[in-house]
Amino acid sequence: MKPFDAPVRRSVLITPGSRPQRIARAATSACDSVVIDLEDGVAPDAKPAARLAAAEALASLTFGGRERAVRVNGPDSEAIWHDFDALDVAHLAAQGGESRAGCAHRHFASTGSPSGAFH
Repeated sequence: MKPFDAPVRRSVLITPGSRPQRIARAATSACDSVVIDLEDGVAPDAKPAARLAAAEALASLTFGGRERAVRVNGPDSEAIWHDFDALDVAHLAAQGGESRAGCAHRHFASTGSPSGAFH
């Protein structure tokens, strides 16, 4: 019997979405998980380009079996709606199975409110 049913993440590499070159390097690094940050790792005026870079990276880069995640803006901000629209999380969830972001997106779609989406 395995001690954990969930994957063990020994190393998580967080990279700002506003730095596409770093995302590409992270995709080939010796880590277990890559997180593309769209929240406080990105200046407000760079967020639109960061969203596009994150969506492009997820669609085009081979992450070599590494877990991929995107840190979106907080649920009480308007920016989270833009994050979800740019990333098309409903489509990503359908492509890669269930995801926490996909659950949150469905919660938003059904209630119109981010409140409670991440509980």
